[in-house]
Amino acid sequence: IASPFFIKLKRPQFQSVKLSEESIVMKIDPTVSIIMPIYNSVSRFGKDIGSEFLRQSIESIVNQSYTDFELILVDNQSQDGTYSFLIQYFSDTRIRYICDDDNRSPELAIQFGTAHATGKFIMIANDDDYWDRHYIQILHEQSIREPNFDLYFSNGYFVNEKNHFSGKQLN
Repeated sequence: IASPFFIKLKRPQFQSVKLSEESIVMKIDPTVSIIMPIYNSVSRFGKDIGSEFLRQSIESIVNQSYTDFELILVDNQSQDGTYSFLIQYFSDTRIRYICDDDNRSPELAIQFGTAHATGKFIMIANDDDYWDRHYIQILHEQSIREPNFDLYFSNGYFVNEKNHFSGKQLN
């Protein structure tokens, strides 16, 4: 299933840097920040299924056709080996891991992650979501076609741990 929205943030995306007598503009932030709250994600559905859902979720994001994003993993003090599982992804510079000092609800973890986001757009991913390879690209293209909107959304569908679609749409 996919997050059903793409939210535009109102903040500058470029920083002016003074070098000698000239000013240059450097892009410092990704276009999209994806917040994924995680808490005991490896063991949530049972170790094998939980880690498989988390793996599929992260890999469906890092393998997107649109690559100008950061993935912020907000860990609410997992105690089940989730951090050890996540280490394999830390070499991808688009991934940021934040261990929250407070064990917050998923909604507050998303707010916490958003405070650390640097993108122009925010997307929310759950630790059991599976995104189509072109999901971010499609929403980003929609934001270009319709720039006056601040919220873009899509449909989502239920899939199982083997990525089989049930055909049942999220409402």
